[in-house]
Amino acid sequence: MGEAIEGSLARLQTDYIDLYQLHWPQRQVNKMGKMNWEESYFTSKEQEEEHIIKILQEFEKQRQAGKVKYLGLSNETPWGTMKFLELARRE
Repeated sequence: MGEAIEGSLARLQTDYIDLYQLHWPQRQVNKMGKMNWEESYFTSKEQEEEHIIKILQEFEKQRQAGKVKYLGLSNETPWGTMKFLELARRE
């Protein structure tokens, strides 16, 4: 995420991003009207949760550095949205 944010900042020619939107989860979900569109990168729910925690930790690092103000989710499932919120509160 850090490299992606740095690239976005350079392309946008700005010092910070108001809303950094995450698109398409990296796990097997229905996408573009197709069931289980892609293979999951993860073999367990625990691995998926660890991945979400890493994303949230990197976001917090970027937020504290003043590079991003808010994190958004797009094309996420209800389960994924709930997990992001649950893990953000817990971690």
